[in-house]
Amino acid sequence: MTQFSTSNLCVVQMTIGTRKLYIASAYVEPRDDEHATLERLDAFLKSTNDSHRIICGDFNGWHPLWGCETTNKRGREVAELIIGNYMYICNQGSIPTFETVTHGRNCSSIIDITFASGSIYEKINSWNVNLEACPLSQHNSIEFTLNLFNVNTTKRKNTSTYLYKSEKANWAEFKAVLDLKMCNNGCLDVDIPTLNTNELESFITKIISTIHEACRASMPMKNNVTQCKPIWWTDKLEKLKKDVISLHHKIHHTKRKGLALDQLLEERSRKKKEYGDELRRTSTDNFREFCERQGKENVWSVTNRLLKETKSNCSPSTLKVGNSYTNDEKETAKALLNHFYPEDSPDSNPAHEQLRKNRELFPKTNDDPPFVKEEVIECIQNMNPKRAPGCHIQAFADDVLLIAHAHDKNELEVITNQALCEIVQWGDKVKLSFSPEKTQAIAFTPKAKPTWGIQPENISIIYHQVIEPIITYAAGVWGHAAKKKSCKRLLEKTQRLFALKAIRGFRTVSTNAALALSQFMPLDLKVTEINQIENTRSSGITQYLPDDITLEKPTPIQNLLHPAVRVKIVPDSLQTSEEDPNNFTQPINIYTDGNTCPCNNHSVQNIDHLLKSCPRFGAQRMEHELHCQMLKVSPYNIQELVTKEGAIISFVKYASYIIDKLKSFNSI
Repeated sequence: MTQFSTSNLCVVQMTIGTRKLYIASAYVEPRDDEHATLERLDAFLKSTNDSHRIICGDFNGWHPLWGCETTNKRGREVAELIIGNYMYICNQGSIPTFETVTHGRNCSSIIDITFASGSIYEKINSWNVNLEACPLSQHNSIEFTLNLFNVNTTKRKNTSTYLYKSEKANWAEFKAVLDLKMCNNGCLDVDIPTLNTNELESFITKIISTIHEACRASMPMKNNVTQCKPIWWTDKLEKLKKDVISLHHKIHHTKRKGLALDQLLEERSRKKKEYGDELRRTSTDNFREFCERQGKENVWSVTNRLLKETKSNCSPSTLKVGNSYTNDEKETAKALLNHFYPEDSPDSNPAHEQLRKNRELFPKTNDDPPFVKEEVIECIQNMNPKRAPGCHIQAFADDVLLIAHAHDKNELEVITNQALCEIVQWGDKVKLSFSPEKTQAIAFTPKAKPTWGIQPENISIIYHQVIEPIITYAAGVWGHAAKKKSCKRLLEKTQRLFALKAIRGFRTVSTNAALALSQFMPLDLKVTEINQIENTRSSGITQYLPDDITLEKPTPIQNLLHPAVRVKIVPDSLQTSEEDPNNFTQPINIYTDGNTCPCNNHSVQNIDHLLKSCPRFGAQRMEHELHCQMLKVSPYNIQELVTKEGAIISFVKYASYIIDKLKSFNSI
């Protein structure tokens, strides 16, 4: 395809069903990407994100994702391109793909990479490096199998001759029907020795048909349902199963002959155990691989699909207690209660006995002040209306995480067993039991699978909730170092990858643009902010307030009044002659600054008169608004006016102080 191909990039298009498959071969120069192959490959992957894609090529990059021991700049660029376009690496193992001899030394590396889109990654099998295919080339051959078409699940043909359920047969009816059919067909009158070959075959067919008719009339037929092999069934399992069946037949033949069976029985037990272990391992591995698949669906889609058809567990109706079984639900419930809540005598534990003795002893402390009405009302107002008031503590339960680390499997097993033994002993001491059904062991290894990953919409949440708190931890101590250029570069480098994943951007997008689009606050500014907040909190001084204004802090708890001592003043009624506020007709009077109003020569005026018709009040209001406009404050904001007034008074005092000093200096 010419629109994507260059001298270092070749793209071929194929059609599979209704979707397109793109296969590309790329080469990137060892030192500099002279033809911008990575940028062209990135643009190609972005424009074909809804199709199957397989990329193979020599990228001259090292990274642990495809088996290298070290990392270089080219490897990081290629890894960022693969992760940013949601591709999956197909390389397996540590066999080098490039081998050469330089200055008499053998040099090898893994620089040839194969990666594919998630829609076709599962169809690539048997990826390997063939060391013998190209012996004259420095690059080893890479081979893999691509299954383009879905393979139907193999079905096992039902070849059994058992067609009827003889355990449910009505033998009396079978005999009657068989006698009747034999008489009606004339089978009893045939002289068998006189029949030739063809007549004998016809007679046998008639007898078999008569028996089938009698069977169908007297017994039910088996369901002719073909059994399908599971999709994870392998040739090894098929061979082990045939071996077990063959040994089973040999035992029966040997038993009929009266020979010794010890060796065959031992071999059959060994084969059955090997077959069972392989069956469980293969099934578990396939189910784990199925659960680890993650596509465009949400993270709970696999779990919901598995639980959709699962039937709810029913309560057990009978249990085995010792060597006998319970008979009804009451005995079962009693057995469960005795098992989970055994009888506990009062004197079984000395510590518990001492606690029971001391429970009647009250500590000698001062009595708390009695509850007052305001305290009770405050508690009632703080109650959640959707929950019942009060708290009843029955038991404390929490999830516990146990982490064990070791260099090998045996050491890890020993350490984990020792820790679990101590936990179980502690549980027995405090009469606690741990449920094995709710206990899960998870193994973490340094080997990362190519299918492991995370959806891009969760990147922002993980960054804000996990990455940012970890990086800014204790920023009040080291936050001043974020102003250095070297620290800024390291923080930007760490933040860039998360920002690109959050916006699904190209790797050529600048860091500032990625941070702006993802709405990530730069880490150096975030660290500086936390550093200033912590310093202000500890010292009580900030550069954003003048020296004469102190920082407001919440009152310490020890200086607050006790809830019983706090008294709230709540008006219960109107202090007027009329209880109804609608009948409140007393006028509101405003006293002026001493000058009488020219309208009626009174210093006390009604508010309606001042706002609507008083010329003196209107002139004073216009003068006030003009002064406030000059001072750049709101004319009717009390807080701004008080603050500005205090600043003006301080300035006037300071100016008066300077004038007095100048006068005293001139007088000298």
